[in-house]
Amino acid sequence: MKKKFNPLDEADNKKYLDELCVWIGENLDAPLGLNELITRTNLSSTDLQYLFEKYKQTTPMTYIRRTRESNKKYLISKERIAPIFIGN
Repeated sequence: MKKKFNPLDEADNKKYLDELCVWIGENLDAPLGLNELITRTNLSSTDLQYLFEKYKQTTPMTYIRRTRESNKKYLISKERIAPIFIGN
């Protein structure tokens, strides 16, 4: 059963999304797509899209891509996102 969030409970919804974003940051090496987020949160894709749009002003996949781009150990190509480890 999919989790239902309460659109009137802003604080809980934002906290839930913030916790998911921390998890995303900790799992950038793993394949992350909408299906993985749905499995992780037990929310519907519509609910996930809504939360990211409301609190992050972006889509879940754009959030993941931008998080990877801001992480210096990843290089982004237009073809696909892949972790590339750069030694120091």
